[in-house]
This record gives sequence, C-alpha cells and structure tokens, in this order.
Amino acid sequence: MADDTHDSVRDQARPADPQARAHADPAPVGLAGFALTTLLLSIVNTGLLTETGALIPVLGLAAFYGGLAEFVAGLFEFRRGNTFGATVFMSYGAFWLSYWWIVPHLLGTGADAHNALGLYLLGWAVFTAYLAVAALRTSIAVLGVLVLLTPTFVLLAVGEFQGGAPPPPAAPPAPGGGRRVPARPRSPRPRASRGVPHPVVSSGRSAADSSGLRSGRSRSQEGWRSRPARVRTL
Repeated sequence: MADDTHDSVRDQARPADPQARAHADPAPVGLAGFALTTLLLSIVNTGLLTETGALIPVLGLAAFYGGLAEFVAGLFEFRRGNTFGATVFMSYGAFWLSYWWIVPHLLGTGADAHNALGLYLLGWAVFTAYLAVAALRTSIAVLGVLVLLTPTFVLLAVGEFQGGAPPPPAAPPAPGGGRRVPARPRSPRPRASRGVPHPVVSSGRSAADSSGLRSGRSRSQEGWRSRPARVRTL
C-alpha cells in the first residue's frame, strides 16, 4: 500500500510530456541586443564622437550582445518552434559577428574596400526587405523594426559606394556602332633602292664571303654609274 502511494506521488510530480514545459520568450533579448548595438553604431557614424577609439565599444557590443546573445536567442526560438524568430535573430546575430570581424581587419590593413562593403550592406538590405514582407503575419513591433531597417541598410550601402573608387573607363564606341578595336601595329618593310639589286646572304656564310659580297656590290654600283646616260636604271 505504501509503495503504491509513493509511486502515485512520483507520477504526479513528473510531467507527462517533457515537451510541454514552458520556456521563456527569447525575443526581448534578441531585439534588445540588436537595438542597442545599432544605436551606438549610429551615434558613432553621425560624427558626434570624435575620439579615435569610439568604435571599440561598438565592436564589443557587436561581438557579445548584438552578435553572440542574439544568436543564442535565435537558437532558443528554434527550440520553441518559431522559425521566423530563429531566422531573424540568428541571421542578425551572424551579421554583428561578421561586422566585429571585418572592421578591425580593414582598419589594420588600411585596404580600400568601400565598394565591397557597399555590396555587403546592399545584400543585407535585400534580405531585410524579404523579412519585412514575412513579418506581416507577426507583431507590429517586429514589422516596424524591419521596415525601418531596410532603408537604413540601403543608405549605408549608398554611403559606402560614394566613398569607393570609380569603375575603370570603358572603351569609346566606334563611329559606325559597336566597340572600337585597336589596330595591330605593322612592322615596316625594307625599301629597295632603285637600280641596285639586293643580294640575298644566307646565315651560313662566313665573314669573308659577306665582305666579298659587299665589295662586289660596290663594284657593281661603280659599273652602273660608269655606263652611258642612255641606259636607264630600273
């Protein structure tokens, strides 16, 4: 009798379905991490802080709060079965982690990558626009954040494109249409003097033969010059 009572109490204390346990909503953590990191970065971009190390706190938030904490919030959204929340938080968590990695490498090397950063931000603008369309079935707060975030990414991309290097100039079009193809340079042809034939000297002859040919050619020229005037040269 005592064993039956003990087993029934144990069964009542144990939940019938482990999946039915309540989990806290991770969305506030994900939204707060993204909002605070974005706010601090926007203040730095406006130029209100002129200190050289003003970007260091932004990188710290991007790595741990906007990046790592938001990514973990997305994992918990997967646990709760919320596919949209998991996609949003994990994607933007990865965005802040990539930002934390990219900026120090660019500042350390001094490389000019404005156009590449513009493409990077433009890609996130397109992704955010798709999420804004999908957020029509969620809360108004999430929809408002994504709608305002889309032009933000677009403006940031435009600013990076303006600071980038211009593209190389294209070839001018031909007068008849199409592209002008540069002509190949022609090698100059040797001109033969009038009245004096050029002997052909092979590469296998010696220096003595070449000197004999030159002396013979000079004698031939003297012979042509000594002829009467009625003989025309070709």
